[in-house]
Amino acid sequence: MPDTLESIDDSAFDDCKDLRRITIPGTVTTIGAWAFHGCDKIEKIVLSENVKTIGLYAFGSCESLRAIEVDKRNPYYCSHQGDLYTKDMRELLQYAIAKEDEILVLPAGTEKIAFRAVSDAYFIKIADLQNVQIVGKKAFYYATSLERVIFKETTVIGEKAFAFTSERLTKEVRE
Repeated sequence: MPDTLESIDDSAFDDCKDLRRITIPGTVTTIGAWAFHGCDKIEKIVLSENVKTIGLYAFGSCESLRAIEVDKRNPYYCSHQGDLYTKDMRELLQYAIAKEDEILVLPAGTEKIAFRAVSDAYFIKIADLQNVQIVGKKAFYYATSLERVIFKETTVIGEKAFAFTSERLTKEVRE
């Protein structure tokens, strides 16, 4: 990509199954929705301090994605344990689905899980969502190993949030 590029359009690299590496220039300020969706061979995404807008599910269903790194000077986004969050860490935007963690525990201040943020995360067996107030639509869609999820009775669960997870899925609701 040219180092004068400012925007990556919606679905620009959608389902580029053989794309192995991508260098997003520091000039990019906008990454469109579904921009890198289904780029199954990408293992790491690095975002500069200049990225201001990331569209819905921009890095979703990237089967080999082990880490999303965000420059610490970025005022809008950050990464924590390789996952993409809003800068204040109130919202998990994208879980790096190739990580082999079996237990998902979000930081205490994370209140929301975005649309399909953890979908296709094949290794997660337990998700502790006790601090989460909103679980977005299809948040854990096709997280096929998910067997147990813990959340509060007041948590708002989006449509199909746990669809196509393990048949043994148990939902533990706490007060």
